[in-house]
Amino acid sequence: MKVTGRARKISIYFSDSESYKGKALDDAIVERALEYGIDGATVIHGIEGFGRHHEIHAAKVRRFGKDDPHTPVVVVMVAREDRAEGFLSILDEMIGEGIVTIEDVEMRQYRREED
Repeated sequence: MKVTGRARKISIYFSDSESYKGKALDDAIVERALEYGIDGATVIHGIEGFGRHHEIHAAKVRRFGKDDPHTPVVVVMVAREDRAEGFLSILDEMIGEGIVTIEDVEMRQYRREED
């Protein structure tokens, strides 16, 4: 089955060192997104990047370790328009330093028929 409709793609860019209430920020965002009813979220850990200080941060070894605690993280989520607006106010409370981008998208969600 295919479900289509207007949605918003929310991308959140921040450093791996960011946290929220003692928890890694990416974990906290994904948990809140699930609780709030966001349609889906993906966490992407980068191996290299830079931010507002224009200093390149990279993992010295190409593995997911804590070589540089400032390596980039991106959380990408897709949400129906009504859900996205409400969740943005939650993100305002959670994010200490980072960038959030919002894009209007057409969503096609594919679902298997349940037996």
